[in-house]
Order: sequence, then structure tokens, then C-alpha cells
Amino acid sequence: MSSGALKTALDGVVQECVSFVGVDINICSETLMRHVSGLNAGRARSIVDWREQNGPFFNREQLLLVKGMGPKSFQQCAGFIRINPHNLHRFLSLVGGSMEQIGSAELRRCVESQVQASSLANLAGQLDTIPETLQLIIDGLTHPPGFDIRQGFEQADFKRGVVSMRDLRVGAVLTGRVDNTTLFGAFVDIGVGRSGLIHKSKISADKLPPSQRRRSLALGPGERVEVRVLNIDPEMGRIGLDLLRVL
Repeated sequence: MSSGALKTALDGVVQECVSFVGVDINICSETLMRHVSGLNAGRARSIVDWREQNGPFFNREQLLLVKGMGPKSFQQCAGFIRINPHNLHRFLSLVGGSMEQIGSAELRRCVESQVQASSLANLAGQLDTIPETLQLIIDGLTHPPGFDIRQGFEQADFKRGVVSMRDLRVGAVLTGRVDNTTLFGAFVDIGVGRSGLIHKSKISADKLPPSQRRRSLALGPGERVEVRVLNIDPEMGRIGLDLLRVL
């Protein structure tokens, strides 16, 4: 394999990983940041410069203060940007734990003891957050090392004969499983080696079960869905989907 082809293949893998898990903007390298949708070498350099001059980012909206970052670029990259919440460190201090104990039985006992001694709402108030966010932090702290929320997923039921992007046709109705959610939509594994995107504009309340219509994230990882193929871009490896219903 030529060096050019190898670089292209590696860049594709990195871009796919970045799109799937996102990047922590406070620790991400400039090189890795260039693979985020909406960012380029110049914007990545500007983000690093801003971080070095002003300290860590506390929210995504601060990206709009970075040189060269306009509303369009922000819209494209915001869903892939992760901010490591300082509430995590404050909560660890509150329960008497440390970063090194994350996932251990000892930290689990400390967290459970603190939650039992005070309600989740009271603890959230002390940390200037909401109970739902604090519960996510607690879940993350007490999961064992290497825990993956997707590990208990059942195998998705894919349509027979559709195993690659070459088999896809616009208008085809398929089933799949949500494997990631972002601010702009949900990525669905439909069995072709690339996840398709259901844009948030295609996730309307009438397509959801009543119990999911008031959730901030209408679709969650692991949910089985029926979708229709809206568009296919083989060169970029992108698939646009429309949500038909949740199975």
C-alpha cells in the first residue's frame, strides 16, 4: 500500500472514531481536533491558543469567542465537542474520592453512602447542577473500568441482502439500532459498515412512543428503529435516514 493510500485510510479511521465518540476540547491535541467536522487546521490552532490564554472551556458556547469560529462552524462541530464537567472533580471531593478510584468498589461505597445521607436533589444543588446531570456523573463513576453501555445490546435485525453501502437505495426501508446520539441527531447501525444519521429534524414527536416524547434525547443508544434511506454519499461515507418508528 502506498503511503498516500495508507494516510487516507488512517485519516478515515480517525475521523470515524472522532465522529462516534467526540473529543474533549480541553485536552484534545491540535492534530486530532482537525478531524472534527467544521474545524480545520486554522480553527484548531485558534482553539488551542484560546485554551492556553484563557484556561479550560466551561461550555460549548465559549467556542464562539475563538478567532475564526463563526455560527456555521460552531453548528457543525458542537455535537462532537465534549466538555469534561468540573462538577466531576467537585463531586469526588464531596464524597472523599479521587480520580484513581473511578470504577472501584471503594468509590462505589463512598458514593452510595453520600447519596443515602443526602438526597440527589440536595447534592445537585450543592454542585450547581441538576439531578439528571449528577446521576450521569454518578453512573460514570461507579461503572467498572472498561464498561460500555452497548455491551448488552442484542444483535440488530438487519435486512437480508443489504451488507454494504453499494446495496443501499434511496427510499429503502430498513431496521437498525441506535449506536450514538448527538445534539444534531442520532446515528443508526443499519448493517452496512457505516452508521446512518437521522437528523433531529426527522425525529418528530408523532414518530415516538408517548413515554419518549418528553425526553431531552428522544432516541437513546440501543433502541431499535425502522428508517427510510433519504440520501447516500459513497465518497464521504455518509447515509441520511428518516425515522419511521421506534420498534
